[in-house]
Amino acid sequence: MRRKEGRKIKNMDPFIKIFPYVMDRRTDAQVFAKELVQIDPIEEYLADQRAQGHDINLLHFYLSVYVRVLAE
Repeated sequence: MRRKEGRKIKNMDPFIKIFPYVMDRRTDAQVFAKELVQIDPIEEYLADQRAQGHDINLLHFYLSVYVRVLAE
């Protein structure tokens, strides 16, 4: 499948290779997936931090994870 806006990458993850077939038009670029994540340990950690006097919530956790991923 040829697309005007890009070129083929040879060492691509197989899961990513199927995306052109899932999203065959440029307007189909939004794909949503549902993922269930166990956050009980995170909530316990946040509760411990709050007990120590830190004003922290789940958004702070997600932002810190996002920044760490970008930094790698």
